[in-house]
Amino acid sequence: SPILTFQLRRVLLSKPLLYYVISLIIGLLSSILFLMNYSLLGAVLAASFLAVIFYTVPKSYFYIIVSVFLIGFVNIYSYYRLPIAQRIIVRVLEERYDYYIGEHKNKKYAIIGLDKEIKEGMLVYGSFQAIDNPSISRGLVAELKAIEVYEVKKDYISKIYEYRDAIYNSFKGVLG
Repeated sequence: SPILTFQLRRVLLSKPLLYYVISLIIGLLSSILFLMNYSLLGAVLAASFLAVIFYTVPKSYFYIIVSVFLIGFVNIYSYYRLPIAQRIIVRVLEERYDYYIGEHKNKKYAIIGLDKEIKEGMLVYGSFQAIDNPSISRGLVAELKAIEVYEVKKDYISKIYEYRDAIYNSFKGVLG
């Protein structure tokens, strides 16, 4: 009924933050769909959302909602698509069975080809080849294959990792 539609629209327009949150989430989801090679589905999601918003809200809200949508889309897309340099410094965050998880400029990478003597928290300066294989569910941007390691450093963060491991092993010995 027209009265119900008018009341629903009035309630939604009195709470524009709801539109902004939904717009941000749809932008993030459509960007993830583009990154996972579901471009058509991402485009359909984005176009249908923007079409519904275009016909239901005033124009002043529409421009703000499109801006928030684009912020969400560009945020995820740029995180997974910006290139990295070949010679970089990577902090090793975690050791897995056959690879490491490292961080460079607040982006996580799977690192292949490092020596087993490298421990968590160490800084590795080396030449890496980026292999475009993102794991969006784990937050990994790409795989880095170590071509040559120039230097491995310890700093205060690696000492914190060592201290954490020592505490863990002492509690493991006491508690079992």
